[in-house]
Amino acid sequence: MHQIKRLLFPIFSAFIIIGCIKTINSPVGSWNGEIETTIDYQGVKMQKTSNYQYTLYQDGYCTIFVKNIWDIDGLETRNEFKGLWHQESNIVTVQYNLLDEKKVSSYATTPRNWNEVRHVFTINNNLINMNGKIEGTEINLVKKILNIESNDQKN
Repeated sequence: MHQIKRLLFPIFSAFIIIGCIKTINSPVGSWNGEIETTIDYQGVKMQKTSNYQYTLYQDGYCTIFVKNIWDIDGLETRNEFKGLWHQESNIVTVQYNLLDEKKVSSYATTPRNWNEVRHVFTINNNLINMNGKIEGTEINLVKKILNIESNDQKN
């Protein structure tokens, strides 16, 4: 019995050590995705296409760029937001406020928490896709991979 314990102890120790030192893959980088949504405005259904770009930085901050194109007239709007992100296992949460810091004084009577946005994404194991919902619509974000070529490959 004593020999079995002596044999099992190193095996269990190895499992614990390997399990504890396994790193969680970080989603730091740029993620892009597109969704189409429809709203009902005064009895008219209006559709817009929204392009999202999330740039997640190592310090927990992020930048969100949103470009909306309205299908009815082609009007294009662009917005940039700064926010925070955090990761728990394979879940990435991004939080930001719709109020631009420059315009906060214009909205002094509006509680800031009314404008808080929170998106939750599930990241896949190979760190190429994150899936979630924005405005009630499923979105698939794809990680932007930098394609660096050496001079030898170009010639």
